[in-house]
This record gives sequence, C-alpha cells and structure tokens, in this order.
Amino acid sequence: MRIIVIDDEPLVLKDTVNVIKSVCRKDEVIAFDDSLEMLQYALENPCEIAFIDIRMAGIDGMVLAKELKDISPRLNIIFVTAYDDYYRQAMELHASGYILKPVKPEDVKREIADLRYIYENKQEALLDITCFGSFEVKTPAGEKVIFERSKSKEAFAYLVHLHGGGCSTRDLAAALFEDEPFDDKKQVYIQKIISSMMKTLRKYGAEDVVVKKFNDMSINTELVTCDYFRFLNLNADIMYNRNNDYMTQYSWAEY
Repeated sequence: MRIIVIDDEPLVLKDTVNVIKSVCRKDEVIAFDDSLEMLQYALENPCEIAFIDIRMAGIDGMVLAKELKDISPRLNIIFVTAYDDYYRQAMELHASGYILKPVKPEDVKREIADLRYIYENKQEALLDITCFGSFEVKTPAGEKVIFERSKSKEAFAYLVHLHGGGCSTRDLAAALFEDEPFDDKKQVYIQKIISSMMKTLRKYGAEDVVVKKFNDMSINTELVTCDYFRFLNLNADIMYNRNNDYMTQYSWAEY
C-alpha cells in the first residue's frame, strides 16, 4: 500500500512516520508538512491510507480530509491529533480511524487491522501512465516503456485519452493522420502501427491493457494507474502544477 502522512510540526511528523514504518514495513510511506503538496501528490498517485493531523497551519486537517476524499473516495483517512474533541466530526467524514498523540505502534496496528476500505489487489496495475506534461508509460517497477514506433506510442496515447471508450481503425487513423484520406494503404499502415503497439505491450507483460474486438479497441482502465483518470474523477478545485498541459507531444490533445 501507499501511505501518506501529514503534520506541520517536523519533529512530530518524523516520529509519526517512524512508528508507521515500524508497523507497515512492506508499504511505501510518504511524509508531508504542506497540505497543498499532499493534495498534489494524491492527485497524481493512488494512495490507500492518509494519516492526517487536524490542527495545522494553512489548510485545516478536516478540510484537507474532505479534499482528499474528493480525489479518492475510498481513501482510508486516519486522524492523528492531540485533541479528542474532533472525534464526532471525524466520524461524520466517515474516517477510518482516530489516534491520539503521541502515536504508538499499537495504535497504528489497531487502525490498520480495521480499515474502512480493504484493498485486496485482485487486479494489479500493469502500467503507470502519465498524461499531464509529456505522455509517458512505465511499468509498476518504474521502467520506461519503449515503443518501437512513435506512432504506436501515439496510438496507445489516444486510447488512453478515450478513457476506456471504444475506437475503430478509422477513428484511430483520423486522430493520428488528421485530414489524410483513409484509403487501403492507410488502413494497412494503421494495422502495422497497432501490431507494433501490441508487440511492445506484450514485451512488458501488459498486452491485456488493450481490449480488442472486431474493429474496436479500448483501454482496460482497471489495469493501469493514470494521472488523467484520477483527474477526471476529481471534484475538488485544485490547480495542476504543470499549468494543465496535457500530452504535449500530440496536436489532437491540444483542446
């Protein structure tokens, strides 16, 4: 699991993170002392648990929790505070847990054992996709996926752009070659691009990411993590650090 932690007091944050790491040894724990930085990170990276201090400078912990819930409704929020008078508010937000400072290992174990949302990981993500800025594809281990043809990478980008929507060969040609006529020669070329794209995905063990039917292709959104998909699910008013640039390599993405 990926766990995010925030506290505006550096020493307290360090102690809290150390306790969490001692309990969740196999999990990734990322610390923040700034609410906006945490929101930005949560927007770009799927997280399962957030340990949140309540009384902080800047965005209050309760407000921050609401923003995080907008980004990821199934995020387990565990409040960490020196005060016990916020418990009712925490439950109204459907928090997963409530810990009084100082945080102790038994507190973390108790809350981890009784999470509101359980992550069974029945389908592991096969690819991690970045759309904001330059379009890039990586394996879950962080290895960059190298496509043999630039057009096969662009074809995959267009399928990602459709967010699981279907795409015919003609539709794909219209996106990749704009006003060029769709004749027999172009159809053969598109098939070569698709074949090259699938060959690359097969090489990285991610062939199942593309669902192929008769003259129809789409992305299985359950098999990838993607900043664009998370952005589409976002209700909170959060500005993107990259000035909302989106797939900057491709002219069809400019709108």
